[in-house]
Amino acid sequence: MPAVVSDSSPLIYFTRLGHFEWLERIFGQVVIPQAVWREIVQEGSRYPESGEVQRAVQAGWMKVEHAEVAGDAELEELDPGEGEAIALAQRLGALLIIDEAAGREVALHRKVRVTGTLGILLEAKQRGFTTSLGQEIERLLRTTSFRLAAEVRDELLRRVGEKPL
Repeated sequence: MPAVVSDSSPLIYFTRLGHFEWLERIFGQVVIPQAVWREIVQEGSRYPESGEVQRAVQAGWMKVEHAEVAGDAELEELDPGEGEAIALAQRLGALLIIDEAAGREVALHRKVRVTGTLGILLEAKQRGFTTSLGQEIERLLRTTSFRLAAEVRDELLRRVGEKPL
């Protein structure tokens, strides 16, 4: 059984942070639905995450799988990548990496285990991949469209023994 299914946003964020390989180091294998492949590799071919995802698939630690959402009104209302990622994680019984609130809510309602970019950054800190969770979060906020309440950031920093910013 695959360790994890990912939506597009976390793949983009980890590429922009220069830590795409952390996904393989933490999870071993990552599965993405076809809609995520289309969004990142085909529609986003001019962006660096396109190359990262292609290389990961060629290396074999990332797989692309079919996910069916047709006829599922709840999933059809979401972004195609989110809907397919939820359907795939549910079918495989896998952990889902997803950041968008609406998608997370649907996944949790369906009893799919979820984590997100922050959860992976926290895991990376705990495994010693980075010395400063605070610096990683600040770079994420500065270089991407990721949004985070200061209270949530400060709580995460306290959890790993770092001073809130």
